Amino acid sequence: MYTITQDTLYIRACSYSTLVREVSEEYSFNGNVLSWILNNSCVYYGSSFKGRVQGSSSLLGGKYKLPIIINEKNCLISNLKNLEKNLNEYLKACFKNKSSINVLNYLIYDACCNEKFLDIYNNIDYIVLNFDKLISYIDLFKKNDEVYNKLTEYINKHQYIYLRNILKSSLNINTKRIEEERIMPYFNEIIKEVLKYENVNCSDIRLIGEGGSSRVYQIGNKILKLGRGRLGFKIKNNKRFLRPLLREKVNSVFDGTLFYIEITEKVETDNITYEDAYQIYKELRDEGLVWIDCYPSNIGRLEKSNKVYFDNQIDPVSSAINYNGDIDDELGQGELVILDNELIFSEEEFLEKLGFNYEDDENICIYEKRYQKERNKKTINF
Repeated sequence: MYTITQDTLYIRACSYSTLVREVSEEYSFNGNVLSWILNNSCVYYGSSFKGRVQGSSSLLGGKYKLPIIINEKNCLISNLKNLEKNLNEYLKACFKNKSSINVLNYLIYDACCNEKFLDIYNNIDYIVLNFDKLISYIDLFKKNDEVYNKLTEYINKHQYIYLRNILKSSLNINTKRIEEERIMPYFNEIIKEVLKYENVNCSDIRLIGEGGSSRVYQIGNKILKLGRGRLGFKIKNNKRFLRPLLREKVNSVFDGTLFYIEITEKVETDNITYEDAYQIYKELRDEGLVWIDCYPSNIGRLEKSNKVYFDNQIDPVSSAINYNGDIDDELGQGELVILDNELIFSEEEFLEKLGFNYEDDENICIYEKRYQKERNKKTINF
């Protein structure tokens, strides 16, 4: 079934269905299974539904229509019946008691959606300093100019903390670990330089995409990628790779790689087709490479030539950005480039070292069959 996590925003149920909304996903179940989800989640986190009700009553000082804390460190689920009427009261009680900011995830999100900004306005400092997921919801605050202006002003005044929260949510690690790793001075200086060059504020940073191991942000005309767990880091250079200004892995002071950071130019991502994707797949296969994440969403169209633009035009040495070899053929404006080359391998790596198979992905399987068919036809004609 479903267990509530820190990504759960809300659960809505009626007699014939139950809808679960997460930050980036949505799930639907037949029938009203809200009680089952609540009970199962409470047990999963080591308590009971009755115990959590008593805990919420003790924390918030009430007994009627309380939000129920499933896990005090991560999650919250609320009695959604008539929630809109009581939202400010819930927020007021949570702010007063300095509840875990993760407990407020749903309430803040729903307050913005329902344009209930009074208690948010009075607690902007607490939200900016503690709310790790703020960047995911920041545009919702635009529904109230007064709140949005105060929010952005506070973000820009406390840039270091806001960037730390972006790093926390991107890497899924806590403040203590970030401070132990001593990575914030490095990260803060990089972002400050990009903000200065692009002539934008910290509050203008936007989350524009996320996957299983990475998040993508836009800073003016630059794209910032933060992630963990790449299958391979050093790869063969190719003209189709979007040229990065910076591509670096940051090692942990304890052991191994902590995360990677990459900064590139912004590209156009609309109107990219599966045929476009196949033509790039085919081009890479002719060069002995296999791209197993070959989708239109991972392809962009250059808005200017595939160079690095920063203060003065610079051209990083390939080895400095973890690419093997240089390229002679540079792509120009309007050409298609690969945005994420994490899952590009040599054919040997793909089939032997990693143990993958073309049949593992339906889309790649279709591409490969078409590629082999065209290749065989070309051989016969020759």
